[in-house]
Amino acid sequence: MNPESIEAIKKGPAEDIEQALLDPSIHRTIRIVMYREVDMETCISAILEALEPRMNGEDLDKLEEFKKLNPPDSFAEAAIIEMTV
Repeated sequence: MNPESIEAIKKGPAEDIEQALLDPSIHRTIRIVMYREVDMETCISAILEALEPRMNGEDLDKLEEFKKLNPPDSFAEAAIIEMTV
């Protein structure tokens, strides 16, 4: 899907946006910019805490896989994290 189509979806009705979010062929990017230095464990724990209730008990093993993808380090102030889903 081209960027123009994505922009059209974002300006369309809520139903179209919901369908686009559920469509695996449409790539989405989550971008997080760190306001201050944060250690990896704190950051990842916050992301997992936000995601778990939204997953309705499904695919919770994926959270552990996600946690293992991140190195044991810190995010510096102004660091940018981008995840494409």
